[in-house]
Amino acid sequence: MDVALDALAPYVKKMIANLAEEELGMLLGVESEIRKLNNNLVYLQDYLTDADRKCITDKSVKAWVGKLKDVMYEATDILELCQLKAMERPQERPAGGGASSHSSSLGGYMKKNLQGCFQPLLFCLRNPVFAHETGSRIKKLNEELDTIRKDATQFNFINLGSYQERRKLINPTYPRNKTTSGFNQSEAVGENIEEDTKQLVQKLIARGGRDFKVVAILGQGGMGKSLLAKKIFASEAIKEEFKTRIWLSVTQHFDKVELLRFAITHAGGKHNEEKDESILERTLTEALSAHKFLLVLDDVWSDTAWKDILEVPVANASCKQPGSRVLLTSRMEDAVRRMGASSSDLLRVRKLEDEDAWSLLKKQLPLPEASNELAFDHLKDIGVKIIKKCDGLSLAIKVMGGLLGTRRPTELEWENVLKKNLEWKEDGLHEELNFSVHLSYDDLTPELKQCFLYYSLFAKGSAPNLDVVVSMWISEGFIDRRSGSNELDLEEIGEKYHRELVARNLLEADDPVWTIWNYSMHDVVRSFAQFIASEEALVLRHLRHLRLGWADISRMPKDSHKMKFLEHITLRHCIRLNKLPGNISKLESLRCLDLTGSNVDIVPRGFGGLKQLRSVIWFPTKMDGDWCSLEELEPICHLRVLSIHYLENVPASSVAARVVIGNKKHLIYLELCCYREEREEQTGEKEKRQRIEAVFDELCPPPCLEDLFIIRYFGRRPPNWMQAPAAVAFKILRSIQLLDLTYCNELPNGLCGMLNLEEMEIHFAPAIKLIGPDFQSLASRDEGAIVTSPFPKLRVLRMAYLSRWKKWDWEEEQGKAMAMPTLEHLRIINCRLTHLPLGLASNNRYNLRVLYLKGLTILASVENFPSVVTFDVLYCPNLKKIGGFSKLRKISIDGCPKLKVLEGVSVMSTMVLDDETWEITGTPARCTPKLYQVGLQRQLPENFTVTR
Repeated sequence: MDVALDALAPYVKKMIANLAEEELGMLLGVESEIRKLNNNLVYLQDYLTDADRKCITDKSVKAWVGKLKDVMYEATDILELCQLKAMERPQERPAGGGASSHSSSLGGYMKKNLQGCFQPLLFCLRNPVFAHETGSRIKKLNEELDTIRKDATQFNFINLGSYQERRKLINPTYPRNKTTSGFNQSEAVGENIEEDTKQLVQKLIARGGRDFKVVAILGQGGMGKSLLAKKIFASEAIKEEFKTRIWLSVTQHFDKVELLRFAITHAGGKHNEEKDESILERTLTEALSAHKFLLVLDDVWSDTAWKDILEVPVANASCKQPGSRVLLTSRMEDAVRRMGASSSDLLRVRKLEDEDAWSLLKKQLPLPEASNELAFDHLKDIGVKIIKKCDGLSLAIKVMGGLLGTRRPTELEWENVLKKNLEWKEDGLHEELNFSVHLSYDDLTPELKQCFLYYSLFAKGSAPNLDVVVSMWISEGFIDRRSGSNELDLEEIGEKYHRELVARNLLEADDPVWTIWNYSMHDVVRSFAQFIASEEALVLRHLRHLRLGWADISRMPKDSHKMKFLEHITLRHCIRLNKLPGNISKLESLRCLDLTGSNVDIVPRGFGGLKQLRSVIWFPTKMDGDWCSLEELEPICHLRVLSIHYLENVPASSVAARVVIGNKKHLIYLELCCYREEREEQTGEKEKRQRIEAVFDELCPPPCLEDLFIIRYFGRRPPNWMQAPAAVAFKILRSIQLLDLTYCNELPNGLCGMLNLEEMEIHFAPAIKLIGPDFQSLASRDEGAIVTSPFPKLRVLRMAYLSRWKKWDWEEEQGKAMAMPTLEHLRIINCRLTHLPLGLASNNRYNLRVLYLKGLTILASVENFPSVVTFDVLYCPNLKKIGGFSKLRKISIDGCPKLKVLEGVSVMSTMVLDDETWEITGTPARCTPKLYQVGLQRQLPENFTVTR
């Protein structure tokens, strides 16, 4: 694993200082050698930044840097062995010991807080044999470093200073642009991409010809091929034409079985963990044969995956689904031609014109508080000069924008960027793109460089979730507490690092639509990172990250307690595993334990001694005599993520009270879950429900909570802390999900007073019949209250499977603040509402864009949603009228046989009615079947009218 040199030297110097302070030089008999070691480092430190730069292009410098790093790794290895030796004598270990922040990787050790580390070293040196060995190794280190210093003179390194001296951060008053997890429309600039999208969409949906057709997008790395493909993939015309859409990233090195499984899953099939390729091919053929499909193969380097794996299933399925299509993105024209793309079906991505490039660059910059269309135009002249170095490559412009976003928006700062003269080239890549990526990399802190390079270890599309990646960074020692507030936990600093890499466009979200948890590198950025990290290996002498997901194991290794540096254990879906070893409490460095989907039903006594834990997922609640496993959570005070299951096993509220969850000042994610068979005997049901209500009352989270999940709660009322006025204490709670509330007959009335609640889901609450006005009305309060409108920041609301819900009592506010003023997305599924309330359907509601209604069996009409742009209404058999959608552009209607009137849709252009697509044009409205063909007569249902 590559380590930035200017992150390395400070650690070793501090180690030497501590050696001198503890008089260990005299103890080892190498006092003069330690002084020489320090002198060498003092000399070298000022030149390490320049060495880090030059080693990218100069092989001789790279060899010199490699030797220096080897010496530093040896130094860290000495310290780690001393720590392990000290752990054999726990009574001599410093208070708060454990190795949660220690790593065998050099980058990690350089940034360790060494307070207390040399107490174990002193202990170890009391062992004469160990002391002799250690002294000999330090002498050898100095000999090697002395030679390295002499060799440095031939490279004429210049003093560039430390990172802190080279760079100042941006003005903190400038907020970062929010990143999006899906296709980002703001990245698509200029007429070229719009023209290309229309051209390719038309090619893909055109009728006639072969059963399937191959269309290809060609261009160099960083040109925007994947962006164009994503725009096409997300277009409404494509969604309407192809019921099945599959996106596959085909890397240069792929696994046949995994590629087939992935394709099957995304085609709507099930692979059942099959390993036989011939069976998987047949399964893929069956899955593709269900509907007309579009298969996108992104980043194709050769025709191997196509010829060996995908061609036969695609061809066979296309016989049953003529008109299916394959869309490729590639740099290799010969490869896509061999895959069947004809000259007329090739499109070469064009470079951005200067004006479009300037527009894209501006979109990457943090907006001033008083932003407007002319923001940054005073820098346009210098900006265009910078853009010319990017040569119209969209990725280069985005990366450059990420770099400029860390600078103050002044001509002087941008001139300094323009004058940089960094060089890195790899065959087949644009020099302009190399410049942008290299320049952005050079501008990273040493800690961020290590985190960035770490991502290149993951295969494309295989990076773990954000929280797991951060945990890995911590295990490697890449997270430096000094780079943030001393009050921040390492996980918080890691998330801050990740946001910085995303903001600089060095990482991008994997999924083109939904996820915000999985990120990866663009191919060209990955290529650069792998080039930088080449000839380095990540070798851990002591295990820190143990992942056994889906493993067929019934117990953990007997000697797992000896893994003293172990920080992260994942046992997801190890269904044969039913208990943890009793000695797990000896893993004092453990920060994360994930038991999701396993059958572990109890933790051992003493689990609470794991004081370094930050994340415990799927913690099982169980009684053993008078002892409850839940009590083990009380002393673990640094928890940030906590998921507790089997809460029905808690015998009394007094037991739950002992956990004192409200005192966990770092907790941001809480999941409270019960498991309960609905068919169990009825005896004592009332007592059980009263008990679980009392238990949940005692599990009140701290005010710092951000995300809350309550699952399979079987009380009749919500917990007291979710009711007014108590709920107002949760001022930073952003997301609430209440899932499977079988018996709860009322919703909490305190949620509307939560200042920052953005997303809420209520799923399966069959006892709810009425949602009264108190749900979206603030209780009377002082005039100085922070919250002035109910649900002031709620953007997304999902209400599903409230099967007895008949009335939503919400009148239009007169002279009062509107409830849910920022609501953007509303989804209601399977209920018995006859109409939507006036307070929701209001002329004053300006932000609601997406409305989705499904299975509202007695809904008669939907009216007065003037801001909605997209409306899906499905399986509402009594719906008769839709009206008052003045901004509606697309509507999908299915399973609504009584619908007769669609009116007040002045700008609507597309209607999907029972799987038939219609174009709506003119005034009065004229409805034309999409892809109209001469001789094919299709008409709207009788008595159904569309009026503007």
